[in-house]
Amino acid sequence: MGEIVRFRHRAPPAPAPALYDHDPEDEMLAEAYGAAFAAAERYERERRKERELHARVEALTRENARLKAELAKRRGAKPRS
Repeated sequence: MGEIVRFRHRAPPAPAPALYDHDPEDEMLAEAYGAAFAAAERYERERRKERELHARVEALTRENARLKAELAKRRGAKPRS
């Protein structure tokens, strides 16, 4: 007992049929995951662009207020609050 027995005359096991190598459910899951990942990437890109646009609008608003104050100062009027 405990000895390793080798059957040299036995053929190696046959490979699994192609039917079992390819699982349609796995393929569907991979496609769904790929589509979800692409949608998440698009969403993140759009959010990043939206944040950049908001930051740009805020910067332009501050610049506009600064220029209005400078113009009012040059004209001798009181700056707006």
